[in-house]
Amino acid sequence: MFLPRSPPFLLIPDVLVGSFESVKFIILVRNPYAVAEGIVRRRARVDPDRRRRLSQAAEHICRCMTFQRANIAAYQGRMCSFSYENMCDQHEDVAHQIAPLVPELEGFSLNQPVPAKEYYQPLE
Repeated sequence: MFLPRSPPFLLIPDVLVGSFESVKFIILVRNPYAVAEGIVRRRARVDPDRRRRLSQAAEHICRCMTFQRANIAAYQGRMCSFSYENMCDQHEDVAHQIAPLVPELEGFSLNQPVPAKEYYQPLE
């Protein structure tokens, strides 16, 4: 089982489909305001121009969402999609969406502590 989670993989789903049998996709999107906030805050160390950081964040978000929209349309039979916020707020529903795609994960739970930026927090 190959489970890439790196954002660049959203650009090459066709390569994954051509390289692996039975490819399935879990497409995760995040509230664009939360994405922008993170980009603007983290890039402040290297770029003091807030307007430029906001512009870069907006361009990045639009580009990623365009790719994700195309991926969702192209891979309907082999994917599920949801937002990060839904994964946190409705983790049982999201787990039920994922389960048919990856039977090997039967009985898994999204409501467990996971390391995130040096902290362990449940999704709730």
